Amino acid sequence: MMIKIGRNEPCPCGSGRKYKHCCLKIDESNYSNNGDNPLAKTLAEITRAVEGQEFESLEELQGFVDNFMAVKNREAVPGFLGFSSDQIHRLLYYSFEDTADILEFNKNLPEETLAKIPVVKNVQLFLSRLAELEPLRATAKGNLPLKFARELHEQFTQREDLHYKIRSEEKSAKLHPLRHVLTMCGWLKKRRQQFSLTRKGRQIVDKGFTGEHYLQLFKVYTRKFNWGFLDGFLDLWIIQGGFLFSLYLLRLKAVDFVEDVALADYFMEAFPRALDEAAEETYWEPPKTVAIAFSSRFLVRFCEYFGLVEAKRREERELYRTRLYVKTTEFYDQFLVWKGP
Repeated sequence: MMIKIGRNEPCPCGSGRKYKHCCLKIDESNYSNNGDNPLAKTLAEITRAVEGQEFESLEELQGFVDNFMAVKNREAVPGFLGFSSDQIHRLLYYSFEDTADILEFNKNLPEETLAKIPVVKNVQLFLSRLAELEPLRATAKGNLPLKFARELHEQFTQREDLHYKIRSEEKSAKLHPLRHVLTMCGWLKKRRQQFSLTRKGRQIVDKGFTGEHYLQLFKVYTRKFNWGFLDGFLDLWIIQGGFLFSLYLLRLKAVDFVEDVALADYFMEAFPRALDEAAEETYWEPPKTVAIAFSSRFLVRFCEYFGLVEAKRREERELYRTRLYVKTTEFYDQFLVWKGP
């Protein structure tokens, strides 16, 4: 019999929190690598564990269940590359400070190394050019003025096959998101329909871009900025929410060049509920939808942009597609200091 837990009831894992604030999100994400309901499986395991046991009180029973779940949550789960369910839960929902036992970030990065990273180049270009022209009058829609937007758009676009002209800031796939990210970082402001640098933004222009700045940019881009911004895909939150797991996946599987679809397969094995959400997409089959979104959002617009992977592309004109291969960079190993699982 399926046991249904109310959202506001105590979580059966024994954490003491309401179900909606604890394991509900995990159960909905279904990061089990099979199609069974993970909550039902856990409850069945608890039932088997208490069979034949004698408890003198409900408190003693609760203590047994708490200990059972604590041990279970520390066990490695198939499909999670050695991580336990507890570690995955923390990687998905906890702050970087609360996952420092799994991963730390190196902030002591040479400026000359950072200067080679695409997103850092764009940030410095944006801020330094604005410093020369500020304040800039916003358009009627609140965007950057067209002349400024076109200038930066042209310089942001490195690949010849991606060059195109824009009629507003909103049409630039790199500039428009970056403007919002810089605002979230506290380096750019718009007051009274005018764009200008904040004090922190001016310090970057005057003193240079440091490892502390890169980490701040990294945090904002991964935790605050919406990766689905402007790309037309479904929400598929787990692609962004699971980015730390995916970064570890790169450590194991992308030391040498590997195709994006192979990495997406590992991701879907860990988070198969993404396929259920993608079933709402009618144009492609769910695995293709998830694979394309994973490649675009995680590998290209995040990892390649932030200097964490090197990418190679191979055109297949007869199939009207481009095959993407990635491998981790030297910078990946410098910035990410893995301690677990």
